Amino acid sequence: MLNHKKIAFYIFYLGLYGLSISIPVSKFGTSVGLILISFSWFLEWNWREKIKLLKKNKLLLTLSCSLFLIFVLGLFHSENTAYALKDLKIKAPILILPIIFGLSEIKLERKKIITAITLFGASGITASIIGFVLYHLRLQEGEVVNLRAMSPFISMIRLSLILCFTFGFLLWAINNLFTKWKWLLLIPSVWIVYYLVSAESLTGILLLPIVFTYFLFFLFKRNLKLAMALITVLIGLFIWVGFELNDIRVMIFKNHNSELMHQTLNGRYYSHNLKATFRENGYLVFDNFSKEELEKEWNKRSEKKYKESFNEYKYSSILMRYLSSKGLTKDSVGVSKLSDLEIEAIEKGVTNVYYVNRNPIFKRLHVGVMEIKDAIENNRYEGRSIASRFMYATTGIQIFKENFWIGVGTGDVKDEFLKKYSESSLFKKGCDKKSHNQYITIALSLGVFGFLTFTGALILLLKKYSGTIKYLFILSQIILLLSMIWEDTIETQAGATIFSLLLNVFLFEDKAQPNQS
Repeated sequence: MLNHKKIAFYIFYLGLYGLSISIPVSKFGTSVGLILISFSWFLEWNWREKIKLLKKNKLLLTLSCSLFLIFVLGLFHSENTAYALKDLKIKAPILILPIIFGLSEIKLERKKIITAITLFGASGITASIIGFVLYHLRLQEGEVVNLRAMSPFISMIRLSLILCFTFGFLLWAINNLFTKWKWLLLIPSVWIVYYLVSAESLTGILLLPIVFTYFLFFLFKRNLKLAMALITVLIGLFIWVGFELNDIRVMIFKNHNSELMHQTLNGRYYSHNLKATFRENGYLVFDNFSKEELEKEWNKRSEKKYKESFNEYKYSSILMRYLSSKGLTKDSVGVSKLSDLEIEAIEKGVTNVYYVNRNPIFKRLHVGVMEIKDAIENNRYEGRSIASRFMYATTGIQIFKENFWIGVGTGDVKDEFLKKYSESSLFKKGCDKKSHNQYITIALSLGVFGFLTFTGALILLLKKYSGTIKYLFILSQIILLLSMIWEDTIETQAGATIFSLLLNVFLFEDKAQPNQS
């Protein structure tokens, strides 16, 4: 006969496994998972035992819960209380999970932790496959779709974090399993790499080599020959990327000043807007331009009319940028030199010859260098991923300096950014982005003492870890802590839940259990 403790046990693991599955695919399912494990905690109803566990896990609980409680303190000097309460609701998993894991009679055995992680990773891979298929189906139907649509359930950044962790987990599993079937795990590993590269996920592209390098250090102790072989491959890849990046830099930063011509071959007059300094691959976009010829010749070669738009950008501007990237004149002669493949590429919104059939990693590098150059030379940041992030972070640092000791409060972060952006000519009115750096966001929200408390607690938690799955724990923290450099990782429910789960599920592992296989 089932008693309340048995029921609590089943509800706990139903909630934990449900939570692990839901994070990559369902906000509602994530909430349900948290509710279930919370309910199981109350259902245990053995408060004396919980007091004993509190004494036993006092330090870990204090440190882990402080990551949330400092945001509660920030509530008291916030003017925008509604936003502060909303923010605390988003970050609630950071408080809920350590309390439940640390003060529950239900033990987190190693096997069950690995099961939860397996479900977490499998759900992330499933989400990526669904997103990839849906994205390409929409493309086939002629719909204009942003690459971000490849992650239909949560943000691409959060999905990338999940997949990077899963990639490291799969490598670990291949190395630790004793079965001939383990090599099948290479299939999802390769898929993760392919997906993140295809999606041009900057987070994934940056983290995957780091994850792989970390695995190599782990492998060094077990299989020196294999580790050295993989290191050789990795170094070769870095050299290849380095040479390509240098070529991109030279291509973009070397300015070409074309001869300004008076008339086209057909006798029409060229326009030259030399005040517009924007360039593609070093060539000015608005010189040697004949609108009449360009429109007439393009409409002859494409069903997409010159004045029509692709994803809010007119084909006229896309065409001019593409011709400029090749150093061609913007007239009938320039269009006539384009191949059918290039016409098709322009119809799909391709603005630069470099992007045609190019490796997505190199394409992303090219875009990044272009953005940096445009920011340096033309002071343009809006709508540019890398350059915009720099300005978001700079704005955040400015707010922090002005509120050094106690910050602006948990609730006033958004309002302060809106105020700063309204004072700047670099961003459009209504821009509400935060710093895109979790450390800066915490510092400006809570001041220097709040920042030191948050980072200090994290460092101590890392030092106090004493579980049996050290590789996975360190892997999860490398991914999360690095992601916080270029993203407000815990400012969404999915991000806060990923952070709390991958921290606390390892910290509160039951090491007394014999289940160590």
